[in-house]
Amino acid sequence: MQTISRLPAAMTDLRNDQIAHDLERIAELLEDQGANPYRVRAYRLAAARLRGLDQPVYDIWPTRG
Repeated sequence: MQTISRLPAAMTDLRNDQIAHDLERIAELLEDQGANPYRVRAYRLAAARLRGLDQPVYDIWPTRG
């Protein structure tokens, strides 16, 4: 599996709360479509995790691998 070492420049302008909002919106759409509830929950948990970070996700992304 290939890992991403760097986020595209356009993504570094996004804030954690913006990304979290988008993830929650995806969860809502999936839920409306009758998707697997575990998948829906995963998106919601990811959104909550982003909101709990004390620094922008794009600052820590390259350090995780």
